[in-house]
Amino acid sequence: MIDYNETRGISKETLNELLQELNPDFIKKLPDTPQEILKFAKRRVNPYISENINETLAKQMLETRQTDKEYLLTLFKAMTITFINGQDPSQHPVAAVLVSQTGAGKTSLRELINPQNQVYVVINPDLYKKYRSDADKIREKDRTHFGALTGIDSYDHAAKIRTYAMEKGYNILIEVAPSLQQGLIGVDEKELEEHGYQLDLHVMAVGDLVSAISIHHRYETSIFVYNGQGDTKLTDLHRHDESYLAVSECLEGMDPERISLYIRGKNAAIPPKKIPTEGKTMTEILNMLQRERSVSNYAYVVGSGEPSFISDYQEILQLMQKRNAPQEEYEQLNNIYGRYVHYKSQIKSAEGR
Repeated sequence: MIDYNETRGISKETLNELLQELNPDFIKKLPDTPQEILKFAKRRVNPYISENINETLAKQMLETRQTDKEYLLTLFKAMTITFINGQDPSQHPVAAVLVSQTGAGKTSLRELINPQNQVYVVINPDLYKKYRSDADKIREKDRTHFGALTGIDSYDHAAKIRTYAMEKGYNILIEVAPSLQQGLIGVDEKELEEHGYQLDLHVMAVGDLVSAISIHHRYETSIFVYNGQGDTKLTDLHRHDESYLAVSECLEGMDPERISLYIRGKNAAIPPKKIPTEGKTMTEILNMLQRERSVSNYAYVVGSGEPSFISDYQEILQLMQKRNAPQEEYEQLNNIYGRYVHYKSQIKSAEGR
């Protein structure tokens, strides 16, 4: 059986070689000495690849793993941006974990909970992908799978930064699209408890149809705004579906007093709204989660929300046609459209009774 937790360190020789190439002003921006950070730069011996990833893509992911020097450089870059606001460690640290499926709107929730990134140190593996020196090359070669090809290292970078932040006692904010196999990826309750952290879970209640189309909308917007640069990636629909199912599973057994539930605003300009859960049992909270998800899907399908599925779908389709998108991206969008037809049929059937 493969041990995915086995790690190895990076040598001091590799660190010294890298330091000779770095600008002293850059080194000063690090939250700690390079030698101290090196202690946390452990690499997985056997990188974890989801069972949903096909064999060809899995092989490509392994081939894009960084060398130790490249990995360390990216870690340094990621740490400078993570601690850029100069937050101080806390005597009573809090770990705020934002939980939802991909495309549900964790970014808007983060902005609500952590305005201007002043309260928490934000740990976001997607943000670290673009700091690879070969990020643009990978994106140009295979934009569709950019997230997977870079994620094989960026999730490890996030784990190392999280471990460093916990050791030092920073308030941390972690965005999680959970997994059925790995649970709350990057969140170890026992480890947080050992470091004296209070764990707060902030959960987005968003319908799966809404979030599925959102991953395409976000992708097209990123291509248009950033010309394919930055954090541009299209999430695989299988990954989206898995994370949707995993949310409720991950919440079971948690302390209901530590859970806050939110729904999306009617449009991007409106922040998420908190749903009262005080005094509720976990069963009641899970029922509320499912109910709000259903309400979200219903409004999106019948067009009572702002925007509606059809308006978003047509906008995305036009943008894809304009840039001559790859066939596999059309296939994924068509799959989502099929779900819309199914939901609409269910609603009509229920209303006709």
